[in-house]
Amino acid sequence: MLARPFIQAELARRTESVQQRVIGTDWVLARLAAEAEADLADLYAPDGTIRPVSEWPLIWRQGLVAGVETTKRGTGEAAAVVEKIRLCDRIRRIDMIGKHTGVQAFREKAPEGDDGALKAMVEAARRRVVEKKM
Repeated sequence: MLARPFIQAELARRTESVQQRVIGTDWVLARLAAEAEADLADLYAPDGTIRPVSEWPLIWRQGLVAGVETTKRGTGEAAAVVEKIRLCDRIRRIDMIGKHTGVQAFREKAPEGDDGALKAMVEAARRRVVEKKM
């Protein structure tokens, strides 16, 4: 059966489709991970001022910043100075990674009104993280 041309063509089409999905999934996960791990300090100069957008790492310029407020000073390329930055929801990215990989970090629910149970769950989660690092 594998020698038949229409079977070979269908196998090639399906193989390409699977490769595109795998490559797409890998790219999305790598992108989400890079965004989740991006360092906010990269946006600031040593003197504590916000760097010009042209000096920001690419990952920040490609979607981690929800918006900026600028002040116009003079003319030319450096006429606008970034004064405030609004960030995108990075926790959502971590949640998306967890859902895709099956981590289910938020699967445990504490009983309502029971702070002791919640504290115990948080402590147990901390211990698991520490144990994994060792």
